[in-house]
Amino acid sequence: MPIRGIPTEWDLRVSYYSDYLSSLEKFLENEARTLDERYDVEAQKIITEGKKRANRSDHTLSPHLNELNALADFLGERRRELEDIFSNILRRSFFVAIYSLIEAQLNAICHDQEPAKGLESSVEDLTGPDKGIRRARKYLQRVGIRLQEIPEWNELTNYQKLRNCIVHNEGKLESGHEKHKGARQHLKEQFIPRNRDLLEWKEFDDEIIFHKGFCEEVLQVSRRFFTKLFAALRSKEEGDF
Repeated sequence: MPIRGIPTEWDLRVSYYSDYLSSLEKFLENEARTLDERYDVEAQKIITEGKKRANRSDHTLSPHLNELNALADFLGERRRELEDIFSNILRRSFFVAIYSLIEAQLNAICHDQEPAKGLESSVEDLTGPDKGIRRARKYLQRVGIRLQEIPEWNELTNYQKLRNCIVHNEGKLESGHEKHKGARQHLKEQFIPRNRDLLEWKEFDDEIIFHKGFCEEVLQVSRRFFTKLFAALRSKEEGDF
């Protein structure tokens, strides 16, 4: 959240990500529109040529109908690749980048607390099963900040499960290390169904599909989370005096 109207580094970075995401989605929309326009142009050529052949001989329109069907199949497959494969690769990659930004920001906040609060150890010194954002949560408890009391925190932990599934298990929910089975089950049975307009699990391919709007939602949730976290940190600082 901007302080006295001046954007923080976090605000600026999220703004850059938001602008890039908007450009990415416009690119995908333009590609889909180009495919549709290509079909219209090629289909019109086939129809026109078919009429010419029919006028010159006893040919029926059947041959050109076959060509139209072949064209529809070809461009339909290209459209499927764009929507289900190419778009998914881009959105999944973007989501991982957003999550990395969230994790980096939390680590930066932890490091800021070391000299300010006279802490002898850094967040990296913490050992145990907690990693990433959960480790930051544990560290910030030392200065009285309870991340779990921020409503958006629970959603960030879901993003962590999703990120790990993509990075470490190729986005598959039915297979993988037994150790992470619980996290995969949570994604399949709770998180993805709850976000069914933005996420989809294709059982046949065992693949998570990212639809338009999910990455935008992640950015909005992270904005709200850090706005509340920065407010809590400022409140703590003012209370120290």
